[in-house]
Amino acid sequence: MIKTNLPVLIIKNLILFPSSEIRLEFEREEEKQLLSLAENYYQNQIIVVNPDHDITNDINTDELPDVGVVGLIKMKMEMPNGKLRIIIKGEHRARIYAYSKDDELFEAMTAKIPMDQVDPKEELAYKRTLLKKLEIYTAKVPYMSNAVLS
Repeated sequence: MIKTNLPVLIIKNLILFPSSEIRLEFEREEEKQLLSLAENYYQNQIIVVNPDHDITNDINTDELPDVGVVGLIKMKMEMPNGKLRIIIKGEHRARIYAYSKDDELFEAMTAKIPMDQVDPKEELAYKRTLLKKLEIYTAKVPYMSNAVLS
């Protein structure tokens, strides 16, 4: 198991899954600095975490989850209004062993979580169940993005 330090992006109300993409827009200087750090020193990799509950501005590392998704920053665009627009692609799930904080930026020591081997019959059952749930979801939500459908 190889452990790696990565910058931490904390997001609320949105989840990044492995093999999916999310589009985000940032205007705070701390967030822009975090993305620049990932670009310059971490080969555009970042770990995305979603706290279980609302967190305050003073984030304690004990409040952050121990599992996240390693994401690759695929596109970064400075907008004329001063905002930064990015696309992050989820690479894989990762266990977080420790957080560290420097000013307002968090880093985490992470390691890839290996995928469990599933029996082919069980995998087929999971796929069928997932497709049924997806059909129900797409019927209820007409404004589904193409990324979710693919």
